[in-house]
Amino acid sequence: MPSNNMDADIKKVTAGNWVAEDHDWILIFDICSRVTNNASAVRPAFQCLMKRLRNGTPEAQYSSLVVLETLSSNCGKAFQLELCSREFYDAVFSLWRKRPHPNVLDRLRSLIEELTAAFANDSSLAMMQKLYQDLKTESFPFSAASAGAPPPSTSTSAPSQPSNSLANKEQDDLSRAILLSLQESSTSSGTAASSSQFPPSSLYPALQSSAPVLQAPTQQVSFKARALYDFQSEDDNEISFKAGELINVLDSSDENWWSGSTLSGSGMFPASFVTRDLTVTPEPEVPTQKTSSSTSN
Repeated sequence: MPSNNMDADIKKVTAGNWVAEDHDWILIFDICSRVTNNASAVRPAFQCLMKRLRNGTPEAQYSSLVVLETLSSNCGKAFQLELCSREFYDAVFSLWRKRPHPNVLDRLRSLIEELTAAFANDSSLAMMQKLYQDLKTESFPFSAASAGAPPPSTSTSAPSQPSNSLANKEQDDLSRAILLSLQESSTSSGTAASSSQFPPSSLYPALQSSAPVLQAPTQQVSFKARALYDFQSEDDNEISFKAGELINVLDSSDENWWSGSTLSGSGMFPASFVTRDLTVTPEPEVPTQKTSSSTSN
């Protein structure tokens, strides 16, 4: 449910997950409506998102980028100017230099490329061009289409559509699902207020061109793994589990650290502490690297 507290609502919609359909789109669009209709809400919304982008977990950073993209597409020039500020420039460089999670990096790359193309013909938004070029000098991994040439200039302000047919299909399906959800919410409430908050003539077309779409199949649960040893988290972005516990592995692209979820939450964990073989019965012992000193005489 929406509240009058922008900070609390931003925290809720960036609570963190890798699945676009699981984001609270009703609340995201309510935030869009507040930012669009109240100029004094632009800055607080932007600052809350910057705080989550700088200090949140990888999932929260990913969700923050999703919300930033949605607000940029639907809230007009005032919010776009915030994205072309020094604060956003510094936040992006800080995130890049901390070696973000692969899913966060993919979403950041997509956002910067789309905004650079969308803002190319507006001199008041030239800071985005500078951000793009400066990131290139630091070997930021832009896509092949943009890495060898200047950012594309388009005749319209809308970001270019993904060329991959599967991504297009997923985007269309997501757009229809969100619209249906909004319509059902409006019907069940029995009021005209919701229809005024989410006018289809302004928000939905923008969503069709730039609705957040998951970039890789690893953003769905790819497989289950069984814990071989107990693991106690030391950072906020890690999860704890006991030997024998089943874990839903969400991302196994890194050799040493995977991302997954259990009944107690989601986060990072060492890949060497789990196995894909679900029939294995863990023995009551700690990993070899932690017992080598005690077993040697």
